Amino acid sequence: MEEFQWKLERLRKVMEEKRISSVLITRNDNFSWITSGGRGWVVSGSDKAVAWVLVSRDSAYLISNNIESRRLLNEEINGDFELIEYKWYEDPLEKVEGVLGVSPAADTEIQGFLNISGDLKNLRIVLSEWEVDRARRMGEEIQEILEGVIENARSDMSELEIAGEIRRGFQINGYDLPVLLVFSERTRNLYRHNLPGNDALGRFFFVSICARKYGLVLSATRSAAFVRVPDDLETQHYLNAKIDARIMENTRPGKTLRDMFFTIRDIYSEYNHEDEFEKHHQGGIAGYNSREEKAIPNSSTVLQASMLVAWNPTITGTKSEDTILLTDDGFEILTFTEESRWPELNLGDNLTRRPGIRIL
Repeated sequence: MEEFQWKLERLRKVMEEKRISSVLITRNDNFSWITSGGRGWVVSGSDKAVAWVLVSRDSAYLISNNIESRRLLNEEINGDFELIEYKWYEDPLEKVEGVLGVSPAADTEIQGFLNISGDLKNLRIVLSEWEVDRARRMGEEIQEILEGVIENARSDMSELEIAGEIRRGFQINGYDLPVLLVFSERTRNLYRHNLPGNDALGRFFFVSICARKYGLVLSATRSAAFVRVPDDLETQHYLNAKIDARIMENTRPGKTLRDMFFTIRDIYSEYNHEDEFEKHHQGGIAGYNSREEKAIPNSSTVLQASMLVAWNPTITGTKSEDTILLTDDGFEILTFTEESRWPELNLGDNLTRRPGIRIL
């Protein structure tokens, strides 16, 4: 309940500043945020939640049809909500007219409502102490599950087969995977986003995931091989990891995403890989979406302590990626801890820990 009240206070401060009478929350990311991890979806790929939350100056309501209300209250909702229920064929907006007030807002475009989706994003990307604890536990679990599945892979397995094993490993531990990419020996050099197919893994491969639990999404990538890693691949992976480590070391509260865009571009240039920087976004702030906001040249968003950040620098055929938590003193890596099964690279210059290629 403390977390719920903390979030209500922050939201109501925005309401007061903007002279808003109520806020209607309809998106899954915001639903999970305000309910402290509730799953607002039935169709997992939908942005729109199956139920809404309405926050007024003195109350909080769960607005749900009769299909979902009991399940949501029993299984998903954390917080003191008053239920406004409607029949599945009724218009929920008609049910809330009496509590909206004169100046309602919403997290999406609804006629007659002020759209404050940006304000809600700014609230949810700075994690509470309770969310930070959940993110730390998730990081340890994600590392354990992902590495545990990969170390049992076989070279003749297809991308689809290993993807199925990974998805199973996460699902039985309460996760879903908004992103699951597998790069076999052949496809690793073809695409930045390779959806699993029928190609055999071959001699070496890597896997990238975004894993969601409690509404939070953390990312990680691991590379593996079944033979001695060729010198050129080992050198490239090392360089890719060093770029990643350099980016992490430059990630500090107070910098903007614009600052990070140009810093990352300069780091690629130092290693004569300006062309690779152009081929894929470099990541950014994570949270209740795999990327809440990417590092782009026109972003004024300021990095703050208690934000999740996931960078994903790539050089065609290799990738380095883990999720970090920003702190007042710097950052901590959540998905590559001392307990990792993966070898740690010696990058020199006191650079942060990055995983190497695991020979299976």
